[in-house]
Amino acid sequence: MLRSRALQETSLRYFSEVARSGSIQAASLRLHVAGSAISRQIANLERALDVSLFDRRRRGMVPTAAGELLLVHARKAALDTQRVVFEIERLKGARRGLIRLCSVEGFANDFLPRTVARFQRDNPDVLVDLLVALPAEVTRRVLEGDADIGMSFSRVAEKGIEVAFRRPAPVMAMVRRGHPLAGSRRVSLTRLLEFPLALPSSDTTLRQLIELAASAKKLDIVPAFTSNSAQALCAFVLEGDGITFCAEASARAFLASGDAAVIPLSDRVMSERHLEIQTMAGRTLPDFMNALVADLKEAAR
Repeated sequence: MLRSRALQETSLRYFSEVARSGSIQAASLRLHVAGSAISRQIANLERALDVSLFDRRRRGMVPTAAGELLLVHARKAALDTQRVVFEIERLKGARRGLIRLCSVEGFANDFLPRTVARFQRDNPDVLVDLLVALPAEVTRRVLEGDADIGMSFSRVAEKGIEVAFRRPAPVMAMVRRGHPLAGSRRVSLTRLLEFPLALPSSDTTLRQLIELAASAKKLDIVPAFTSNSAQALCAFVLEGDGITFCAEASARAFLASGDAAVIPLSDRVMSERHLEIQTMAGRTLPDFMNALVADLKEAAR
């Protein structure tokens, strides 16, 4: 009983911020609370649970295995509290909700705004906040409770993530209409090297798959243009004979306009990627968030 009482809101909030920011000093600045008060709450937690929650290192504090377990609990507890408050407010007639959506850029340009607009016809009281990030950042935000729903590309399953929807998202080559390869039914990475390549940044699953495929064939890829913006890569190839890479869903707007074509790749590695709609494992979402997840799944099919 004593140990359960120790897991009160204030101590968990301070503990979570130290875990997030990496030190008591940084947590103090973010929370506007004296460092001594934060230290005292963490010490109380460790004493009540009879375990060390952090490894104290010269460059900061890192959660121990026990600390990681408590961190997962703290995040879910905070989100469960938020859900209950939403539901109580809605019982009182406050028909307002917030959904924090995080996605890779390819879906943020067209797919998600359209899906959210349709969702809000039936849910005009729900605010949807969309943040665009790299795939790893999308998953991290969902894991840490900073995003309610994530839409990303993934190569492997992530611990702590519940996948609400998953489907293959093979990498394809994108070219302008009229490009010498535009009519090809399938093309190899070797063939693409004859043209200027526009590549995404190295911290994307897309770039990693390209480099894996090139390594398997011992190919030396020298890009003509690189960017962390999918929009910039697409604009580059539409003005010449350049080639970029994308999932078909990401290029939907360009395909619909007839400005571009996508070509399947014959390299097997390029098919080892999936589109995922992600939520935090073990978290109970409010009804209005589940409604958006359902709409996203339907649209993604």
